[in-house]
Amino acid sequence: MSVATEKARIADICETIAGIGGAGAMPRGLPDANLPYVVVLTGEATRQRDDNLISIERIYRLALLVKSWAEGVETEAEELCEPFFPLFEDAFMSRPSLQLADNTTPLAGVQNSDLGNDTGVMNIELGGVGYAGVTFDLHVLSQRVITRGQ
Repeated sequence: MSVATEKARIADICETIAGIGGAGAMPRGLPDANLPYVVVLTGEATRQRDDNLISIERIYRLALLVKSWAEGVETEAEELCEPFFPLFEDAFMSRPSLQLADNTTPLAGVQNSDLGNDTGVMNIELGGVGYAGVTFDLHVLSQRVITRGQ
């Protein structure tokens, strides 16, 4: 399973969350009309090999950008971000194989996914712009068969 495929599926799931304006890579510009937006970032991975089977646990960081950090007051950022905590839990905890809403489309090779820690509401700077938001860690365990050299 490729990182690009996993990131695309994670973005698809994020876009099913009520209130999300879009998800994927960080766009060059992010108009307020597209907020809240989720940037899917590739984090570190650990690997274990058992003969020709490799298990990879990768952490994806889901940066939820809700509004410009420079606008409004701090309590407004809290109020805008807080509803997303249970929405992200519901979206990812019910899809351990990163399946879509129909529950019949598990992502090939994905054994399990688990929503881990979050940062709480904070200033997230991406592309030189600060956003009020939250970063969630999504742990994805996948397996694939590798061919060993002769």
